[in-house]
Amino acid sequence: MLNKIPVVIFAIIIVSICIFPKAVIAENSKDTLIRFEPQRLEAFMDSTGFVQEYLSVYNESSTDTLFIPQITPSCYCGMSTILNSIIPPLQMGKIYMAVNTKEFLKPLNTIEYKVYTSFTKNPVKIYFDCKQK
Repeated sequence: MLNKIPVVIFAIIIVSICIFPKAVIAENSKDTLIRFEPQRLEAFMDSTGFVQEYLSVYNESSTDTLFIPQITPSCYCGMSTILNSIIPPLQMGKIYMAVNTKEFLKPLNTIEYKVYTSFTKNPVKIYFDCKQK
């Protein structure tokens, strides 16, 4: 009986290895069901020191609800508010994004935001270009 235990464990490992890549492919196939507009945000810095834009998020799945639990900026100057963290199938949500540009010295500064979603394994990167007039 004890001689069969390693064979059973080996069989379980082989089956797990064969099944796991299919699950990853299925999860990654959902990436195309999210659309962000615009794909890259641009705004001109003004005298207030803040730039702000809205990012539209489209759930293009006909069956699955999209969840957006978190968005993080690449630096302390970026801020955001997820206006619709739950987006039903074939619906649109919004994310408010703003950048404090008061300390910027360069004519072009790009802030990276990472948007975490239920459809993607890794966060989606959105870029916000802050330009001087």
